[in-house]
Amino acid sequence: PSNSDDVVGVGVAGSTLVVFKNLSIYAVSGEITTDQFTVIAVAQGSNIGCVSHASISSVGGLLYFLPAPGL
Repeated sequence: PSNSDDVVGVGVAGSTLVVFKNLSIYAVSGEITTDQFTVIAVAQGSNIGCVSHASISSVGGLLYFLPAPGL
């Protein structure tokens, strides 16, 4: 997705690649190597993103992160 928001980090939840930006989050699923994939905006329009790649953690198949607006 093209916007001025910088990519902060990525994580994996199950078989989905989650791309964190400062003010948005995207879920990528499918086969990236064959161009058969979809990109879905998560919580579109909410301005929820991630503070730092260091705050992204996968535990038990769930993905945790520190949101940009804070707790």
